[in-house]
This record gives sequence, C-alpha cells and structure tokens, in this order.
Amino acid sequence: MNKKKNVRRAQVARAPGTERSVRRPSRRVFERLRGWERQHKGQIAAIDMESEEIFLGKDVVEATLNGWKKYPGRPFYFVRIGYPTVHRRHGGFRKLP
Repeated sequence: MNKKKNVRRAQVARAPGTERSVRRPSRRVFERLRGWERQHKGQIAAIDMESEEIFLGKDVVEATLNGWKKYPGRPFYFVRIGYPTVHRRHGGFRKLP
C-alpha cells in the first residue's frame, strides 16, 4: 500500500506574487550557526537559500525585513539559534464549563 507521508513545510516568508519553494540549508550553514550559539542564542536566523547568507533578528519579522533589505522578495528558511524549533506552542486543551 503506497501512502503519502505528511510532510511538514518550512515556515517561509514570501513577498506577494512569489511562488518559490525553500529547501533545507546545507550542513555548512548549520555549522556556521553552531559557532554563533554563544553570542546569538535565541535570535532568529533567516537564511537565503541562493546565497546561503544569514540575516539575524529578534523575531521572524525582523529577520525577514533585514534579509529583504538586500534581497527583496526572496523566500527564507528560519532557524532559532541554539534551539530545535523556531516557535513553540504553550498550553494545551482546557475543558470548557
């Protein structure tokens, strides 16, 4: 039986009118980010996949805007430096009265 797996897509900031997909960054990029953990832990890195350039910000919006200054309209791959995910979910389900 051939079932399709649920594939999670990377969170991508896109300018209106762009329909490009974003692949996972190379190991080189992740190696560079590991060296930044002490100084930039907790910051968001927006990675431009064509140039492999990294733009930092305190949140996804700031990192995207920093990247769009140099590469307007390009999609970015996001990583929170020093953490496994960019966002985390707080809370859970509550039983309503």
